[in-house]
Amino acid sequence: MNLIAEVKEGEFHFVETEESIADSFGDCLGGLVSIVADEIYITLSEQESIVPCHITKVYSESNGNYFKMPQLFSGDHKETVFMLTIPGYTGVIEQDITITPVSAQCAYRLVKTGEVLNASASLSFNVTEADVAITIDEDVYVHLGRVMTSEILKQASAQANADNLAEARATCDNGISYLTSLPVASHATIVVLIQDFHDAKARFADSQTWHYGGKAAVSSMQKGHYAQKATVSSEIYTTSVQRTYKQAAKKAISHPN
Repeated sequence: MNLIAEVKEGEFHFVETEESIADSFGDCLGGLVSIVADEIYITLSEQESIVPCHITKVYSESNGNYFKMPQLFSGDHKETVFMLTIPGYTGVIEQDITITPVSAQCAYRLVKTGEVLNASASLSFNVTEADVAITIDEDVYVHLGRVMTSEILKQASAQANADNLAEARATCDNGISYLTSLPVASHATIVVLIQDFHDAKARFADSQTWHYGGKAAVSSMQKGHYAQKATVSSEIYTTSVQRTYKQAAKKAISHPN
């Protein structure tokens, strides 16, 4: 089911309990009626600079510098995460300089009109020899935690599929340790990610738990965090439209005509 959903850019929701039916309908219908753009493709390019920088890792479907992003809903936003290596610079910087090591091009289709548009952006930062305080960007760390959670859950699932359930549980523990070591460990999103590792670990308790619902539940978590899409187990990516539809679905189920 997950594979079918991926091919058509749809969503797969693992409905484990009766109480989660309304949430699943709300997420699906709310997303369906509020899609703004799809066929979103990103190209990251390294730019020449006095300080040489290199893209060493891109967290994307292709793991490369050219990749497709999930659909974009109204009131929604998506982030992509990549690693940039900045080698030690032995030259002399006589004055502060600004470098632009990466540029990004985006092509996307407006669902309402079918029009294909393009946009561009660049990453720039200052290089200085002055002793300045470093300001932590919480969003960067939060989204790093998000993609790492998805990667680690994928690894744990592969271990469970190979009947290495103990290794899968240990991998979840490693994920928890990684998230708690981040400087934004108390952030609400990171707290949810840590809880998902605990929930996933419980799915690796034994073979029966894994094959009868556990695999689908962990896959839903993993893909939801990667695509930043709402799932039954987590609402951190739920849009305002989806919340409205969830409330309407719950009301309809609890008070049927």
